[in-house]
Amino acid sequence: MRPGQWIPGAFALACFCSCKTPPPPIAPRDSAAGMSEAYRHYLGGQYRQALESLRPWLQLPAGSPGVAEAAFWAGFCHLKLGDYVLAEKRFQTAVGGLGQPNFLGPAFVGLADSEMAQGHYREAVSHYERALQQFGAYVDRVRAEARASEAREHLPDAGKTSPQARGGVSTAQRPARDSAHATGDRSRPYSVQVGAFAERSSARKLVEQIGRDGFPAYIKRIPEQAKRLYLVRVGHYRSREEAIGVQKQLKSMGFDTLIVP
Repeated sequence: MRPGQWIPGAFALACFCSCKTPPPPIAPRDSAAGMSEAYRHYLGGQYRQALESLRPWLQLPAGSPGVAEAAFWAGFCHLKLGDYVLAEKRFQTAVGGLGQPNFLGPAFVGLADSEMAQGHYREAVSHYERALQQFGAYVDRVRAEARASEAREHLPDAGKTSPQARGGVSTAQRPARDSAHATGDRSRPYSVQVGAFAERSSARKLVEQIGRDGFPAYIKRIPEQAKRLYLVRVGHYRSREEAIGVQKQLKSMGFDTLIVP
């Protein structure tokens, strides 16, 4: 095994648990200078520079050597930059050309994230479920399950299908939210989701961190597949535009966020 081929699992998990986009599971296998340079830029948070380094592969026809791997990386870069349409396109290329499960799992989660950010909730649920069912060993299950649960709540038939069919619980079974901020206001239907955790203590740390920066963060508790999840959210806003403004501030701090009603 070449040095530096594997990113430490603990580091990847930490990125997942903070809802920041996780780094790809392994470094590029292509030894070309451009791909190696893209890898360094990605880990350094220089996503536009990484995309520039990946451009030679992204301009090749689908199926050419290196294209699927470059698309995988580019998808995560576009997610970080908030370009969800291009992220979706890149992940579609990646899942169509990659063969390794440790790439395919995160690629399907990335595809689901990009679909969900565009409001394509049914497609997002499908991709999250495929990632969990076929590549569960290679993704953060807690995060993927939380996102899938959130996407299901947006489906038109969410209130008609059984809890078992949705993989969740009925609204009547859901416990009260964890904070006074979470009681909500129908005149302020939008919030910004920042994280999802299996342990309340981890969620509380993020709430305190964001709170120190002046954001009205709180915890929402939901059960999911016999496990309680703790979602960290910020504020209640009257319009989606107002929530987007807060989302941009959080994104500048390094968080991948999701606007939820």
